Amino acid sequence: MIVRGENNIHSEQETQELYHFLTLVDGNYRNAIYIECADGQGYMLTMDRDAKPVLYLIQKFYDLTGELPSSDEMMGTLNSQTVECLYRKWLLWNTDSKCRCGICEMYRQQKKKERRC
Repeated sequence: MIVRGENNIHSEQETQELYHFLTLVDGNYRNAIYIECADGQGYMLTMDRDAKPVLYLIQKFYDLTGELPSSDEMMGTLNSQTVECLYRKWLLWNTDSKCRCGICEMYRQQKKKERRC
């Protein structure tokens, strides 16, 4: 793994999250789908073995690897409305309905579950 800067220390959890994401996309982030949330954050989207959404923040990927993925490199692009429509029921059952951005809320829920494991 390429790490930006010699003094840049990443937690074991961050490394495990990156490994998990890269495993799901067969080692190539280009196999993910690019989405941008209502807040302007870029995410890479894939699914786990149960077809649950797995998001990885592009800025975090850059911070850990030094490589900045762009939307035109990925398998495809979906806008935030499409993703929220696609995962409408998942968002209803798993998130606070008052959230402004469903994608950001999906990412927060994913992070909560990762911390518990």
